[in-house]
Amino acid sequence: MATACNEPAGGDDPSPAEVVLQTAGLAVGYQDLQVVQGIDLAVQKGKITALLGANGSGKTTVLRTVVGLQRPLGGEVRLFGEVTRAALHARARAGLGYIAENRSLIPALTVRDNLRLAKVDTAAVVALAPPLEKLLSRRAGLLSGGEQQLLSVSRALARRPRLLVVDEFCQGLAPLAAETVSALLRQATEAGTAVLLVEQMLHRALELSDRFLVLRQGAVALAGRSADHRNRTEEIERLTIATDDSARLP
Repeated sequence: MATACNEPAGGDDPSPAEVVLQTAGLAVGYQDLQVVQGIDLAVQKGKITALLGANGSGKTTVLRTVVGLQRPLGGEVRLFGEVTRAALHARARAGLGYIAENRSLIPALTVRDNLRLAKVDTAAVVALAPPLEKLLSRRAGLLSGGEQQLLSVSRALARRPRLLVVDEFCQGLAPLAAETVSALLRQATEAGTAVLLVEQMLHRALELSDRFLVLRQGAVALAGRSADHRNRTEEIERLTIATDDSARLP
């Protein structure tokens, strides 16, 4: 197993007021199978933290646990300063936004009706993402992947969440669409929103994020500041796909 960096995943000794999400010794499994173990994670206000790793490394399991869809076997989740085992809807009321891998849209409904169903102000969403204005009458299932993700992210941000969690952030998006959605997230962090996301594209994740963690076989293999590792993408990529102890970073 590669040796994990000793830095905190969320920042350099952040104050308690800056940390909106923290896990300590988090362990999660399904029936008798433990999927992740010993996950220490901190996500700060106004910062983006990227969760990286190969398929099956436990990324989505971690996200499902921090949003309240999966019960931990051990450790704790501290959200907005309080240890919680609440369900997703209760965490959402406290200021959590969550976008699942399927983007949480109803394909048969129009963009406008998806927003109405979510009880989100259409004008607020259009203000965040002007390209959506001409798409309000189009069914969500007929949008491109980039348009669907833009809708999902802007809908979530219109609620002004304190923390936004996004699974498979830019999966299947064209580069221009990925840049558009990335800019929207950066704009949100400037207003104080914290973001935790899963992203498969390593270069994009390191460019967008402030901090990152690499999961390997259910544990943190590496964590640190993204800016310090942008010239080490080949080494990190080997770490994300390795299945034994052959991949190690000095």
